[in-house]
Amino acid sequence: MLLQSFIDGMIRRDVVSLVSLLHEDFLYLEDASLETRDEWIESVRKIHRERELDYSKIVLSARFETKDEGAYEYVSEIAGQMMRTLNSFIYKEGKLYRHMITRVSVE
Repeated sequence: MLLQSFIDGMIRRDVVSLVSLLHEDFLYLEDASLETRDEWIESVRKIHRERELDYSKIVLSARFETKDEGAYEYVSEIAGQMMRTLNSFIYKEGKLYRHMITRVSVE
């Protein structure tokens, strides 16, 4: 389904395959920041160029998916601190329509 395709695209750092998953009205929300489809695509390109995070080594601690939505979470080190990252998605017309990400410190 869409969730595994998204995860695979992130692991492979394959922006072309990630773009193919996005609805034309895709929006990305992270904390108080909102990005359009084009802004998100550019952000992902930049992250893949600059960040050393190896997505293939991330172990998902939770995963959920239905026909209309999906979510997964993992723990990783960000700026020297262990953080739990939750990615949640709403699907529309077989594409990723909304993507929201939240990070919280691991106590």
